[in-house]
Amino acid sequence: MGAVLDTGAKPGRLALPAEGALRDGLLQAFEQVLAYARAQDALADPTRAVHEFRKSVRRARALLRLMEDVVGVDAYASARTTLREVHRETSALRDRHVVLGVLHGLAPADGDADADADADVGADADVGANAGGPGTGDMDRPVGLAALVGTLVATIEAEPAPEAAVVAQVLARGGQRLEPLPRLVAGGVPRRLGWDPLTAGLAASHRRGRRRLRQIERGDDSDPVVHALRKRVKELTYQVELFAEVGGARVRRRRKRLARLSEALGTVADLIVARAYVVEHSRPGSDQAALIEEVERTRAKRLGRALGRAESLLDRPARASARKITRAARKRRR
Repeated sequence: MGAVLDTGAKPGRLALPAEGALRDGLLQAFEQVLAYARAQDALADPTRAVHEFRKSVRRARALLRLMEDVVGVDAYASARTTLREVHRETSALRDRHVVLGVLHGLAPADGDADADADADVGADADVGANAGGPGTGDMDRPVGLAALVGTLVATIEAEPAPEAAVVAQVLARGGQRLEPLPRLVAGGVPRRLGWDPLTAGLAASHRRGRRRLRQIERGDDSDPVVHALRKRVKELTYQVELFAEVGGARVRRRRKRLARLSEALGTVADLIVARAYVVEHSRPGSDQAALIEEVERTRAKRLGRALGRAESLLDRPARASARKITRAARKRRR
């Protein structure tokens, strides 16, 4: 690959350079996002390091999926497996933070916390990772329920968080596995590469998300389906992100709208994780049932809002939408 070109994007984001061969630009984006993952300093800030590492791996997975039709079968399968396994190995490092965020969000607060959360998402949906949990501060909860939330929070906080050195070891092992992937993928991509496979890949991601949305609209809003919709939206968000800087204002607006939807679905996913923790770590009884009911009510409310956004973004012709994005990027590249 040739010299690394400045894309003007924020650090850690996927970005296609505005000049050079298309093949080189895609491989550069893949290499840079993995380099960003490997550069995370867990000793300085373990929570942020895990968050940025996981996002970078997801971005790499999304770009690999976009290039599925142009990467050799063996290289694609090997890279996909590695990325999936590395991401999974960091999941436990994040769960404690997620559950605490949700439980803190269930504490009473002044004002409309939902409105505050939406305002935060509007500012930049790529920052925060639902760290504060979904706000439900306008609820009037029984004293016993408040006590249960407080007990669960105290229980989690009493358990030591993973030491920074342990987190650093996990990320270092993952980073070692990521290091050879750019060369592996580059070896499977043909020397001459056109835009049509990227348009087709973008359209396919759009359709996968729309299928999950339709499944929920038909009445199946089970946890696995909601998780699947969130994954598909994240994947599409990162793929559109690749073209955002070079594609112009319209493509950037679409990326931002998709990122807001991804964040909205993220709050629902965090509630699902927290509910499982409540079931596992609290005694069955009226307080536990009331807390689970509250989590479920908040889940339904949040999911309803997210589905409204999803409908406006995904209920459109996939091929035409993808073509607009890749055409805008193609026109502006030199």
